[in-house]
Amino acid sequence: LNDTQHQVQYPPQVTGVKDQSRATFPLGLLHASSYVCSGAALVGDAAHRVHPLAGQGVNLGFSDVRYLVESLAAGAYAG
Repeated sequence: LNDTQHQVQYPPQVTGVKDQSRATFPLGLLHASSYVCSGAALVGDAAHRVHPLAGQGVNLGFSDVRYLVESLAAGAYAG
């Protein structure tokens, strides 16, 4: 970047809060285009992003781990 370009931080950094002010947080959903490759698997927040107010983030992560363990166990058992 040169000096004339503005660098954006994601997520935005909160530098202060004014009394009697309000803020909004856009709801969003993102997921990876690929979850597995040779020797690696994405789980939890690395695989998908759900807005914290949706209340599903940790549950999705637990579910990811459960199914990953089941898949690895089935592969190990099958040889």
